[in-house]
Amino acid sequence: MKFSSNPGQKPESNRFESERSKGNQGRYQRRFLALGLLLIFLICPPSFLFSPGSVNLSESEYWQKTALTSSVVDSYIDRDLCYKNIMSFFGCLNAIRQVRSVIQDQELDLKIKENSDGNWAIKFRTTRKVQFKSLDKLLASLKTQSENRISEWKNLYNATLKQKLPFNTIIKKIISIGKPEDESMLSAVAVNSFVSYAHSPHDHILPLQMVNDQAQNQTEEYKGIGVILRPIASHLVVIRTLPDSPARRSGLLSGDILTKIQDKPVFDMSLSEASEAITRIKDDKVRIQFFRNGQTLKTTVVKTEVELKNVTFYKHNSKKNTWGVIRIDTFQKEETCADVEDALYNLETENKVDGLILDMRDNPGGLVDQALCVADLFLPKNIRMLEVRSFLSAKDVKVYTSKFQKVSSLPMITLVNSGTASSAEIVSGILRENNRTLIIGQRTYGKGTILSGQPFRAAPGKDIVHYQTFAQFYFPSGRSYHAKGINPDIELPSMASRSSSFRESDLPYYHILGALQTIDEDSSPYSNFYLSSELTRCTHLAQNQEEPTESAMSALGCLTASKNQ
Repeated sequence: MKFSSNPGQKPESNRFESERSKGNQGRYQRRFLALGLLLIFLICPPSFLFSPGSVNLSESEYWQKTALTSSVVDSYIDRDLCYKNIMSFFGCLNAIRQVRSVIQDQELDLKIKENSDGNWAIKFRTTRKVQFKSLDKLLASLKTQSENRISEWKNLYNATLKQKLPFNTIIKKIISIGKPEDESMLSAVAVNSFVSYAHSPHDHILPLQMVNDQAQNQTEEYKGIGVILRPIASHLVVIRTLPDSPARRSGLLSGDILTKIQDKPVFDMSLSEASEAITRIKDDKVRIQFFRNGQTLKTTVVKTEVELKNVTFYKHNSKKNTWGVIRIDTFQKEETCADVEDALYNLETENKVDGLILDMRDNPGGLVDQALCVADLFLPKNIRMLEVRSFLSAKDVKVYTSKFQKVSSLPMITLVNSGTASSAEIVSGILRENNRTLIIGQRTYGKGTILSGQPFRAAPGKDIVHYQTFAQFYFPSGRSYHAKGINPDIELPSMASRSSSFRESDLPYYHILGALQTIDEDSSPYSNFYLSSELTRCTHLAQNQEEPTESAMSALGCLTASKNQ
């Protein structure tokens, strides 16, 4: 939605006029120079999500086209590299376990024991699959499994330091057990399983054709139910529902665990199988059964044309104030910042709102330059916003400052939850650290590193993209939110039952690293504006509301009134 005006004629008096481009057909000067392709995607690898875009081939067929061979594992998995450090050792064990699991099409655990003759025997056992009725219990179980596995693997590492295991021979032998046409895919599984432990949980390789197909198949509209799922240990978990989608209207919430589609069990079903099950339904009525906090619930979702709106906004009239709500769903489109500025123009000049609520719940992130541009809309010129510190060199630090005079000075609240990630966390953190907003909701996801997409050097000429984590974000205070998330100034406990509790720190990589640093318990950056007693009073008002948006409006009204007294 955009403000209605004649595109060929600008308003006579407009506080936004200085920011509007005079030579770009109504788009805006407020553009950061692109930070480069290295900074584009901050979200998890696309293969983890079921989104409206689709691919044209099976995963194995995409990898077949690259002609990748098992010789690639020599660059990662061999006797010496696997013992470089304990994380590399775990990566090699994970590669063996995952490749064999793919071949047998079931989750396996790995056991390596010393025989009486001094040799080491490798055994695989089927992991007992338990269907959980709540996401919290599922994640707790996975953490326990990881901790048990880590304990065993640590003992194995110490026991084999003198007589190192021939990992490259082992992994190649296991790959050879699979189908010949799957060699490329299994080799890729080995590489990805290794780097996800030894390097970063987000490092991975993908066929270039798959990347291109996924990008080309993303459309503004598609027929479906509008839900994004993540497979977690044989469970299909709702990560988020799209705005104004059939899934959202039917009552599905992030954190729900699907159990049946059209009366067919989906436990242990892949994303592609779930997508196909929904696509095959001819009468467009999709019967879904799911678990939520231990309860079994049912709903019927009617497939319709789903429009993928990136930015939406509306005004809300209360007894004393008019509030503007701007919802940013992702930062994956290059028009995101311009659309937010359109929304600001409409709300401030045409609707005369008294304050703003920036809703970024379940926003997975996207383009960094768009996130910085949006933050710039609310800040004066030359304000320090973000540091990007490279892992490759301590001297490689880039500092980003605001480039323009702020567009909006209205009081504002930012609404977040556990699904608010990466670029959305950048905006939230920048604005709070500069005393520009209060944050309401839940602790955010905690994704504060950057992926670089480069040709895969271990297999030159194979049309494979290697995504590597190469830098981390830091706010002006020097704090990083990575793996910790951003704590809200006002926590809304009621949101816990409405959103997924899966965060960055729930990935197995962090279980291996051990206990994370204590999450920073910052005092409210708004302390210069509001007394702690006022914030406490407004917190109580916010927490008494049922809906998060109503909580934000209540807090905004309370704090604005306190400031004006």
